[in-house]
Amino acid sequence: MRSPTNPNQSANVTVRGVTAASGTQWVNITKGLSSAWSPHRSFATDERATRGRLAEQGVVLVAASWRQALEDVSRLEDFPAEAVAEQPGWVGASFALPDGTIFSPEGSQPPQIIFDPDASRCGLSGSMEGWIQRVARPLDGQSLPMFLLMAAFAAPIIEFTARSENFGFEVVGRPGCGKSTSQFLMSSALGGIRNTSAGKYWIAFDTTLDGLESAMQEHSSLPMIINEANLFYAHLSEKARATQLKALVFRLAQGHDKRRYGAEKPQPHRFVYVTSSNVSLATMIAGENGDVADAAFDRLMTLEVPDRCTGVFDFIPEGYANAEAFANRQEKAAHRHHGHAIRQFLAELVNERARGEKRLLRQIDKHMKAFRTKAASLEGVSTGRVAEAFALVYAAGKLAQRYGALPNDWHCGRAALACYRQMLEMSKRRPSFDLLLDAVLRKPGVVDLDCSNVERLDDNALAAIPAFLKTNRNGQREVLFHPPTLEEAIPGWKALINADGVRAFHTHDGDRLTKKRPVRSGTTDRMVCIVLPGDEN
Repeated sequence: MRSPTNPNQSANVTVRGVTAASGTQWVNITKGLSSAWSPHRSFATDERATRGRLAEQGVVLVAASWRQALEDVSRLEDFPAEAVAEQPGWVGASFALPDGTIFSPEGSQPPQIIFDPDASRCGLSGSMEGWIQRVARPLDGQSLPMFLLMAAFAAPIIEFTARSENFGFEVVGRPGCGKSTSQFLMSSALGGIRNTSAGKYWIAFDTTLDGLESAMQEHSSLPMIINEANLFYAHLSEKARATQLKALVFRLAQGHDKRRYGAEKPQPHRFVYVTSSNVSLATMIAGENGDVADAAFDRLMTLEVPDRCTGVFDFIPEGYANAEAFANRQEKAAHRHHGHAIRQFLAELVNERARGEKRLLRQIDKHMKAFRTKAASLEGVSTGRVAEAFALVYAAGKLAQRYGALPNDWHCGRAALACYRQMLEMSKRRPSFDLLLDAVLRKPGVVDLDCSNVERLDDNALAAIPAFLKTNRNGQREVLFHPPTLEEAIPGWKALINADGVRAFHTHDGDRLTKKRPVRSGTTDRMVCIVLPGDEN
């Protein structure tokens, strides 16, 4: 530990102040061999919380020793600037992982950790070579898993670009298509993948908006991998969940942690995040204000998993019976070998930055321009925010290859372009009613009237059923929606249902948007009636 600067001393307790790069004034209290930190303002605002914070770090102050420490803190006048790590991520030229590991340029003095390290994050197992050979290399040619592994290295370099906001990718597809597997493999570049005592890197989506905001500080300059977005506010209605998810996207883009205690002002956190869900954000907020929706889509970009037997994989390698067998093999390998790739990447990155930051920035810019040039041929325009995000992931992949953190024979450009192309194709269909229809039909509780008896449905039970399927007199399969239920599932459906390509499938009475259908015994109900594509005359 650095020698105290004009410290105040009482018995075996030493008190000194420092100013972090954020402008926050911190107090360091040393008692015997133990040392603890707390924001200067905390000593005047919340005695119990401050004593608890110090005790958790090993410095227990009771009675007279606490009163004396308060007096010493009150006399502090000198708060010299010092390199201290308030959170994971960049600290000057150094980088701190959540578990307290520091990467500093060769020959430099590393900053002191003053945040509470989490030993379960960024856990290590196996070896770097084992991860390359058994986890990363078998994914060669698998566009989506490759892209996500490249994205694992994008967050540490995001601040070297002109992009002012964070961004994310949502992996969307049917249950069982391998969405979680792709996130687990991405997590293995940074730490564990399973809920064991050794910990895991990814976090769950079964929390609140404020709960996810509190995770921003822990992921500063690192990827945030959030599994199963369908658990986010799962107790709310579809419309309410969509509102909360949209709010989350904008808050994550800004990266301001409003819960940061003791800071002079909310500190921005730079990161890249990846979510997974059965239904895309585009589907959830379809029909809302176009400008607001477009802004959300620019910040959370959809990577849709095709509806195919291989799921997230483009193909099944020889020797595996199916996608599940290959996914299980990859997850076992990732559980055995993890946590090395990010360390390999950061060790090289901090040294290259120290040798010449301008040269590093030129390298990143060169890779990003190369991607944008190729992307322009797909769309004609490649200067937008979406193309920039994909370009940054590509640049991170190229750096990771050069640093030995990804296989050097990977075709990073092919993988990034394939995902970008797929995202463009999906955006052209947004918001399309057939996609929205498909999303509703995936929901549990859809009733096939050809197979089920629903004679005793009351009004409440009717409203609780997402949709009905029924074969009409012409032998066509129809999907029937109770109008209030459809409005809840697809806000703005009245505008979407009249779009070209949808109108022909919509059966209705005159100027009404509904048709009478006998979905329950003894009565008919006004239902929104859609003939399933492929079954029309």
